[in-house]
Amino acid sequence: MKATMRSVALDDILIQEALAGSRESFDLLYERYFPRVYSFVAQRVRDESDAEDVVQDIFIQAVSHLDAYRAEGTFLAWLYGITRNVLSRHYLNKKRARRDGEQHRGGVTQAPDVIEGAITPERETSARELGRRVVVTLESLDPGSREIYLLHHLEGLSIRDLSARTHRSEDAIKSDLYRIRRKISEEG
Repeated sequence: MKATMRSVALDDILIQEALAGSRESFDLLYERYFPRVYSFVAQRVRDESDAEDVVQDIFIQAVSHLDAYRAEGTFLAWLYGITRNVLSRHYLNKKRARRDGEQHRGGVTQAPDVIEGAITPERETSARELGRRVVVTLESLDPGSREIYLLHHLEGLSIRDLSARTHRSEDAIKSDLYRIRRKISEEG
């Protein structure tokens, strides 16, 4: 019981420091909870690329809404709440894609790749590194670019919807998203 209380107290300290602007404190929270969240997601999504994307979205949501965390429960419980929401959105988007025929080739639905066995250390390291690069990149973006990225990748807004919402051309939106993705891939 004492270990749990110390863990909750440490989380509270790290959260307060992260809210005050300490990237290192959020990085420590990320390191503490990434393995559990990734394992939880990978067991449900079963596609490595999708699992990495979902976990990335979860931690982006967490860093973006950390000020909404209330210490009424544990940080892990709050993080799992975000996880459930992001997973629900993921499944809904997959269902829409299937319904809209985006995954059809020659009239045949393509089966998703299935990860066999447990999560490998390489996959965990790869997903952890991707999440770190996304957080670092998002922190460096101007608020408008950050909003475009989050609305497209977390809220699922289409390029057309983003264009209408921001009063910018679809090509400008695509260019911004490409630039941000390239910056994430180059971040090291």
